[in-house]
Amino acid sequence: MPEGREKPWGTGHALLSTMDTVNEPFLIINADDLYGSESFKLASQMLDSWEQTTEPKCGIIGFRLDQTLSENGTVSRGICETSENETLLKVTETHEIIRKKEQIVAADNQTLPDNAIASMNMWCMTPSLFREFDTAFIQFLTKHLNTPKSEFYIPGVVDKLIKSGKIECAVAQSPAKWFGVTYQEDRDSVVASLKQAVDAGIYPANLHG
Repeated sequence: MPEGREKPWGTGHALLSTMDTVNEPFLIINADDLYGSESFKLASQMLDSWEQTTEPKCGIIGFRLDQTLSENGTVSRGICETSENETLLKVTETHEIIRKKEQIVAADNQTLPDNAIASMNMWCMTPSLFREFDTAFIQFLTKHLNTPKSEFYIPGVVDKLIKSGKIECAVAQSPAKWFGVTYQEDRDSVVASLKQAVDAGIYPANLHG
């Protein structure tokens, strides 16, 4: 680790750390987000459809923007632009998103539709993409090795691969509501939502059982 660097290099680095052990289509997610069972069903269907291929495949499970907000402050989200055949065109990292009365607004008073597709880092991929990420990481390090706070993100690599024509990225929109603790005040609502899901039989009371 370079001098001054205190943490790993970001989500793309996390993905690359698995390249010697993962040899089949896989799902990568944030460890501190709750995506909902419907989202994992969509991801499973996507991965199953790639089981017999060796081609580079990529997909993202997106969420309605209004299902990903916090009541306790602003959030940052990757806003997805999609084609008519439901493939990803680009992801724009958008900051300071919050609901104000009847509208969702972001930095510089940008207005966003409630049904905009937001990326919550729920990516499906095939192992052949590891080579592309490895190449991209080497290029990243040549520029940012001595920049302590630099991050190597999955969406940035996917965006470049789409623009270069190397991949198409399928988009499946989840009907689920995302839950996460962006602010300490979010904890109570997440706990209540989990209890509701357990009471409804969606999750077992003992997840380790």
